[in-house]
Amino acid sequence: MPNTTAGCLAATAGVACTTVMLMHSSAVLMPADAATKYFDQCFSHIVPGATVALATSIIGAVVQSGKTPESKAEWLGAAALFASFFPYTAVIMKPTANRIMDAADEDKAASEEDFKFISRHSLIRAALLGAGTVLSIYALIPKKR
Repeated sequence: MPNTTAGCLAATAGVACTTVMLMHSSAVLMPADAATKYFDQCFSHIVPGATVALATSIIGAVVQSGKTPESKAEWLGAAALFASFFPYTAVIMKPTANRIMDAADEDKAASEEDFKFISRHSLIRAALLGAGTVLSIYALIPKKR
């Protein structure tokens, strides 16, 4: 049986990242003034740790793809799903996130529409991460030769 430590790390970190996204999608739906403060604190406290966990998922999946050739496609697919988080966030969500951060800098509440947008797209990101996690777990299942 091949060593699956990297794959286990990828799947475990995927669960953590998915959970954070699900929590984030609901937390931003509190009243706008509280959500603005939450969002501001999120960037300084949660984002660095979540980034490390997500990098662990990506690297673990890529490393595991080299250790288990019978499930290489699944591992690379999981890595791609995990990695899709970054361009999705940068292209689709960053302008709205910047507006919220600007409001926080001015000590104002951001708009409810912006938070609904962030919530909806955080759910989509959670779905991408969840799919990567499920694919990682599937890839951990030993295959018949």
